[in-house]
Amino acid sequence: IAFFMIISLQALVSRAFANWAAPCYIAAIIWLSHTLCAHGRKHLLIISIVVNLLTMVVVYHYEALYKQVGIPISKRTDLMRATRGWPELGRFVTNIMELNDEAILLVDERKVLVELIYYAGPKARDGQIFNGNRVMKNHFHLTQDLDQLTGRSFIWVTRANNIAPYQDYFHSIDKLLCYEPSPHDRFCAYKFEYFTGYYYNERQPLYCNTTSRCCYYFDGKGPLSKCFMDNMCKNRGWD
Repeated sequence: IAFFMIISLQALVSRAFANWAAPCYIAAIIWLSHTLCAHGRKHLLIISIVVNLLTMVVVYHYEALYKQVGIPISKRTDLMRATRGWPELGRFVTNIMELNDEAILLVDERKVLVELIYYAGPKARDGQIFNGNRVMKNHFHLTQDLDQLTGRSFIWVTRANNIAPYQDYFHSIDKLLCYEPSPHDRFCAYKFEYFTGYYYNERQPLYCNTTSRCCYYFDGKGPLSKCFMDNMCKNRGWD
């Protein structure tokens, strides 16, 4: 009960997923089974077990059942859609990372990074999540800081079709390949060259000192706040 109340409280004040309360179900099954037997309703327990076994069989063999009744497997009807294609995507990303050994994996979804860490091997274990809004929503947001990787290149793997919002954060963006790991999913890989940093893009306008050849940002609240390397001035065309 205590654990269930903790998860319920978290759901009220923030958010919680149903599976977080899974440990409660173990105790609940034991308690409910005892209660039904103690009150002479053992038949309800038997019915419950039979229904659960039948449900398990139906869900496990749903593709064969779909064929029998003529239901096409689509994005809306595929019960296993969320689990399909990850091994294939992992191999796709592994091949790209091997061809771009200096680059770091970059994604825009927590679930994608988690799956690739498992399926894409060692190169994906240092993968990063882009978090330009600085909103803390998951473990990776709390433990990663992409600003520590300014100047680095990345292999961006995404479902998104529009990458325009990210162009200001990198010197160049090249589209590599697109891949459909499953009939219902499509990912594209891009090479993002030279990450300029979140900080760099948060402050406007820009100012470049032609004497010291340093590029600065003015944050609107005080003096010029940051000096960048000479090569960044050149790459940006500020001479």
